[in-house]
Amino acid sequence: MSRFISYLILTISSFTFLLADVFMTELTDPQNSSDAGRYVELYNNGSEDIDLSIGWALQRWTNGNADPQSPKYLVGTIAAGGFFIICNDADKFTATYGLTCDEDIGTGGPADSNGDDNVALLDASGDIVDMFGVAGEDGTGTGHEFEDGRAERAEGNSSSSATWDEAGWNIDNDSGGGDGNQYAPEGFDPGEWIGAGVVADDGGDDSGACDDEDEDGICDDVDDCVGEYDDCGVCNGGNADLDCNGSCFGGAIVDECGVCGGDNACLVAVTFTVNMALAGGESVGVYGINGDWSTGVSMDSNGDGTWSTTIDLVGDSFHLFKYKNENGWEDVDELECSWFDDPDGDGWGYWDRYLNLSDYAGEDTVDLASVCFGECGDCAVEVPGCTDPLADNYNPDAN
Repeated sequence: MSRFISYLILTISSFTFLLADVFMTELTDPQNSSDAGRYVELYNNGSEDIDLSIGWALQRWTNGNADPQSPKYLVGTIAAGGFFIICNDADKFTATYGLTCDEDIGTGGPADSNGDDNVALLDASGDIVDMFGVAGEDGTGTGHEFEDGRAERAEGNSSSSATWDEAGWNIDNDSGGGDGNQYAPEGFDPGEWIGAGVVADDGGDDSGACDDEDEDGICDDVDDCVGEYDDCGVCNGGNADLDCNGSCFGGAIVDECGVCGGDNACLVAVTFTVNMALAGGESVGVYGINGDWSTGVSMDSNGDGTWSTTIDLVGDSFHLFKYKNENGWEDVDELECSWFDDPDGDGWGYWDRYLNLSDYAGEDTVDLASVCFGECGDCAVEVPGCTDPLADNYNPDAN
């Protein structure tokens, strides 16, 4: 009897693998990855949901190393016709894209490549079912380099392959490949893939089928879908594409929270205030919010040495930021109110202020306490005098 049960389990498992066609559709290394995070996107082109927890894994060959890292085993289920996003930092991913990644496997692994590594998807038997890049070959200067950009599977490359095929991928990188380096979120589309299509109706009630579809494979109207449309107008889509390309089924607009026809209910009005009394300078701004380290958000003078601005942010999001004036960035290195951002885990990074809006759950408005430029607390009353302890006129109270 035990042999029969073992045979039955083996047979069912083998049948499940035959139905499974799971492969990688996007690998990312945003130019602003230290703030936005990185991720690997999987897609299930098969007809059955797949439990990845039975042994599926991602594996990475770092740079030109001939030997791979240990596999990172996955947990969760990828639906038929659905996506599964593996990120290196769930908080950063949510803050950047307004979505939740399916699994956070941390930094230093397959979801944290800086664009010159090779990554494989392993099935439950430990075999490579899909391969990106050439194991043992540093990606720099090759067709599989996606440094400061991304690698997206080409539309026609619609089945898994254990052998890397350069023609099956569209790649952007900082070496001039494709559209060059890419910033998140605008340069990326988690939960989307150009090759994800709708299967034509075969007379049954297959999930995602259409009774009638146009030349692009899209159900033409509400009566065509065998099943239900999601809020984006995709037949049995499950709202995987939360931005719905800017609009929803029926012409409604997607709000900033990713809700079709929504009213931005998730947004929190956050007021930032910095005291410039001891720093001086004009043109004060807050930088880094939503990953914007280039232009930032300008602040207005309150006439008392403080500067403020209010920004609408998605609730429960996480942000790294700093203040800057015409003289340059503030220095918050190693302060108790700062966060060391080291995305590569190599000991090199930056100290920034941080804001975790999950600490303000349920609040519509948040007024952050005024802080002194380059300090954690507010500025003390200005006391003039010599601050050099070796000078004859040293004043220990001077600031």
